Amino acid sequence: SIFYDSRFAYLYNNNSLQINKGSSSAPVAAYTHNPGLTIYADATSNTSALIQGIYASTSAGNRGIIQLNRSRGILSSPSATVLNDYFGGLIWGGHDGSTYQNGASIEAIQDGAASGGNVPARLSFRTGSYFGNRLERFTVRSNGRIGIGTINPNTMLHVTGELTVDTINYNASATQILAHTTGLVQYLNVSDLPFTNNLGTVTSVDAG
Repeated sequence: SIFYDSRFAYLYNNNSLQINKGSSSAPVAAYTHNPGLTIYADATSNTSALIQGIYASTSAGNRGIIQLNRSRGILSSPSATVLNDYFGGLIWGGHDGSTYQNGASIEAIQDGAASGGNVPARLSFRTGSYFGNRLERFTVRSNGRIGIGTINPNTMLHVTGELTVDTINYNASATQILAHTTGLVQYLNVSDLPFTNNLGTVTSVDAG
């Protein structure tokens, strides 16, 4: 069955409810209302879930999901997305006394060229105090590399800026040392370091 009002068409079929931005006289592809759906709630006495999903299954892989998909073109004739297209996101904000300021978000963004069966994506974690200074602070690229302070990590973990580490546990041998060189923290042979003699013995240590 289908029923609709001036903003949405509601299609109930096979025990599911589909909400389309349109109606029988205004097809989905032509509907341009923004936002598509807004949920308002006043909670003055307690805290409760605005959206809650409860799912039961005997299979480990079955679960409730929120799925956001994006294409170019129109809904009736989609085309491939391109590099840096936004797929979807979550945005949070508080009220400054006059209006809402959205200072934090997580965005899913295309991370390379689309091809048959593949559309690479990265996750972008952004913070600030409002839309204008909400910047990408943390990124996870499609290849698994993580960047903090950079959106182009060159290694599995790439930090641009100062880094404070309280404790480092490592298993270096007597002939290796955990060292910082050319921007990387890695195991190096002691005999290869510039502050050793030709026997591989450490002769000096820079306290800095």
